[in-house]
Amino acid sequence: MPRYSSRQPSTPAITPHYDRAEQRSHKPFRVLVVDRGMDLAKQLERCMDTQQPIKVEHACNLGEARERLARRPIDLVVADTTLPDGSGFDLARTLRQRRRRTQMLMVTDTPTVEAAVQAMRLGAVDFLTRPLETKQLTQRVREVIARQDHDHHQTQRIRRLRRACHKLNEAREEISQQVDILCSDLVSAYQELADQMQQNVSSTEYQAMVRQELDLEQLLLKTLEYLIDRAGPTNAALFLPSTADEFSLGGYVNFDCSSDAADLLLQHLGDVFAPRVAEHAKVLRLNSDKVLQEHMGDDAAYLAECDVLAFACQHENEALAVITLFRDRDDPFDDQLVDICASIAPIMAEALSRLIRIHHRSNLFDDEYGDERSDEFGGELA
Repeated sequence: MPRYSSRQPSTPAITPHYDRAEQRSHKPFRVLVVDRGMDLAKQLERCMDTQQPIKVEHACNLGEARERLARRPIDLVVADTTLPDGSGFDLARTLRQRRRRTQMLMVTDTPTVEAAVQAMRLGAVDFLTRPLETKQLTQRVREVIARQDHDHHQTQRIRRLRRACHKLNEAREEISQQVDILCSDLVSAYQELADQMQQNVSSTEYQAMVRQELDLEQLLLKTLEYLIDRAGPTNAALFLPSTADEFSLGGYVNFDCSSDAADLLLQHLGDVFAPRVAEHAKVLRLNSDKVLQEHMGDDAAYLAECDVLAFACQHENEALAVITLFRDRDDPFDDQLVDICASIAPIMAEALSRLIRIHHRSNLFDDEYGDERSDEFGGELA
């Protein structure tokens, strides 16, 4: 009688390169023999050596086999094609439907090509014919054990690779976030540097305008013109100290106020607002009615709905001028204008201080030599 074997010719016995005992962690290889008699189960127990722990169970029919499969995991099923309540093919269909990893060997007394093909299609790893030789049975079972060990190793490897990929993705996301933060910081630093450079350019331009200016009216005029040129159409008022706590108007640009309203507003700005601004070292940005109320009190209504910039030109902790810019809040000032005001304030203060020193020396000179100079030149200096 011919003997059929379903082993794939290109698949030799697999010898894994890792420690099989370590992979299974002393877990026995469970084999379920489904056969009417006990001969096959006993033969399988005798043929196995002690290197691989094997637990052999026996089921005499299809129903008992299904119960054992449902009770615990089985690594290998060795089933006869003919059973009292069905066939090994039915059991193979059950394993295939449940997508179990259990391997299956089919055993038959009457082999046919059709039966061998059917067994292969149902997922059996081999199709053996009785009587079985011990050496043949041992070899087939060892091949199944090696194949499952190899599959187990591959599964573990895939899990490790997935964990590694997950960690790499987390690291990539973290690096991506750090790169985004770094790029944002670089953009902010670049913008800050550009603003500082622009501020330096603006302060240099203004300093060049007023450096040699010795006339007070021209100094005030150039300062207001410079601010109007940077701010665009706006109202601007420049106040000079008249006494310790009072300021008087030194120059004014009227953009959108009526004459009567402007007179009242300027009076209030000089009497109330300028002395308060003089106490601050930084530029004040008043762009809400609440903030205006805090700095102007009940008279904040004069500048209601206005965006206001105000700053003091301080020299040695003394305010030598107060400048105020204001216009409708619907056309707010650019934030860059705040930096421009901050940059020109000390330059304006230094220019005013220089004029004061020159004027003071001139007065001292006139007081000491006035009469002699008059006699020498035949009269007073114009």
